[in-house]
Amino acid sequence: MAKKKEKTIYDAQKRVEQTASVMEHLFRAPKPVLLVIPILIASLIFGLLISFDLNDPYNTFFVNGIMILALPTFLSGITSVSLAESLGGKFYPRRSMLLSFLCLLILGGILAFFALLRLFFDTGIEIQAVVIFGFSAIIWLRHLTLVTTSNSSHLHSLPAALTQPILGFLFLAIFLPPFGTKEIILAVIFLMIFLIAVILLTQMVTSPMRKAFGVNGLSMVRYSLDHITEGGSEGAKEVEDFFESFAQNMDVHVGLVAFKKGDKIKAVMIVPSVHPGPFGLLGGSNLPLNLSESLKNKSKNVLVPHGSATHDLNLSSSKEKKKVAKVVLELLDKVEYSKSASKFIRIKDSMDVCAQAFGNGILLVHTSSPNPTDDVEHRAGNAIRDKVSHSLEKETLFIDAHNCAKRGSGCIYFGSKESQQLIDLAESASRKANTSLTQGIKVGYSQKTGYVTEKGIGKSGIQVLVTETNNQKAAYILFDGNNMISGLRDSIIVAIKDLVDDAEVLTTDNHAVNATIGGYNPVGLRMEKENLVSDAKALVKSALKDLEEVEVGMATGCVKNVNVFGHENVTRLSSVVNSTVAALKIKTFMSLLLAVVASALVFLFV
Repeated sequence: MAKKKEKTIYDAQKRVEQTASVMEHLFRAPKPVLLVIPILIASLIFGLLISFDLNDPYNTFFVNGIMILALPTFLSGITSVSLAESLGGKFYPRRSMLLSFLCLLILGGILAFFALLRLFFDTGIEIQAVVIFGFSAIIWLRHLTLVTTSNSSHLHSLPAALTQPILGFLFLAIFLPPFGTKEIILAVIFLMIFLIAVILLTQMVTSPMRKAFGVNGLSMVRYSLDHITEGGSEGAKEVEDFFESFAQNMDVHVGLVAFKKGDKIKAVMIVPSVHPGPFGLLGGSNLPLNLSESLKNKSKNVLVPHGSATHDLNLSSSKEKKKVAKVVLELLDKVEYSKSASKFIRIKDSMDVCAQAFGNGILLVHTSSPNPTDDVEHRAGNAIRDKVSHSLEKETLFIDAHNCAKRGSGCIYFGSKESQQLIDLAESASRKANTSLTQGIKVGYSQKTGYVTEKGIGKSGIQVLVTETNNQKAAYILFDGNNMISGLRDSIIVAIKDLVDDAEVLTTDNHAVNATIGGYNPVGLRMEKENLVSDAKALVKSALKDLEEVEVGMATGCVKNVNVFGHENVTRLSSVVNSTVAALKIKTFMSLLLAVVASALVFLFV
């Protein structure tokens, strides 16, 4: 029974990872100006396939290549943007010109196929019919792209999708007559065939999402792409409305450690058990910055490491972060301060658990490095806090260091062997820390911001909190990012070993950094490892210079009635997306096969 449960949990996690991997197929379209030369070259080459005459280079190159192929490509790339947006869509010059170029390549491939066919068979098919077929066929890709990325309405996307074929027919009629009734009939029939094929495909693709969640999956793709590519509030409301439609209401744990110098709060470490995802500025993403801004009148130095939470606890909308901030402010006013603290205690096994007692509470940190893991589930975190709190009668906070990433590494779920080991280590470390409480604690703080979010570090940058208790200096080094490449944490620890007695490297798990092409973006993947190590070391030195005596206290509480994704919904959404993607290849093949067979029959009988 236990093995079956573990397999179910593993399968659910695997489905979530498969869903996230879809973003790996995204890419950024080149600037339109960079496609000018490729379009011209491709058009001139494909123009040779329409009619090649060495004695008439004007018709071969200028008329065929420039007027019939290049000009419709350029004009459609330019006009499709305004046409799509005038009908309520969202289209960008980069995408538009790239789409036109890709359609030109498809048209060229069709011309090449028929040219090769004529070498072996007398098909009797006129070149005008082949060009008409080629311009008609590209409506399949154009319409599919526009209903996916611009406007999910077939009617509103159709005019922009038709620009390249219609312009192609127009210039073909002008420069390569005859173009009479027969050619017009062929153009209409071919366009209808490929248009019907792509509409059927979109209906099949969107059906699972519509049945499961009652939404048009193509609309969600469009709004998500808008948010990834444009950032800010683009697409955010529409996607969050979708999240809200299936969200579950829960109570989540939150706590904080506050360090006070006189009447001023020197620094605050907040540990919420909500997940800072899914990506961009959606849901709980960018939670560290949001909480920091909410507390700016209380303290300028706010650290928000990753608590115990998986994607199940993604906030359904950004407004839910205000509920978390409200409770944090209430807890900050309830903190009872003292000067008692313990050393930074570390217990090692197949994983490390660190503990430090602060006044009336225990702060716990878990790291599996060098063995990669993903999130620690909230139920496992709850079990750890309950165990320690009840046995020591102390407030307890649990931080998942989240500092060793590897694709495919699983989460730690409640009931697993790893979670039980984690509970036992946490209790042992807590007891040891609690028995070594002494009077007197110093704290120093430093921070560096200004990193590029797309390169893996969010707006809160890198923060360092150094504590000194009973002649022991310990550093908490927090990166505002989503996990960390394997090995970087260990390099940082080695670099600062002469500065402090012990240290741990943490990440916020902020999924704001994932709103980029590729999605997967742990700290260190897109930045020089040596620079990050150097920055961390410099910040530790700066925090050491900032050391001063403080009072410390801890407070924990519960944020009630928070809307989050929920376990079953995350799994359900992942399953629908993954099954849709898995079936996409065969459905796409069938759609094109249907169109090609129908077109072949037209060639035979028209």
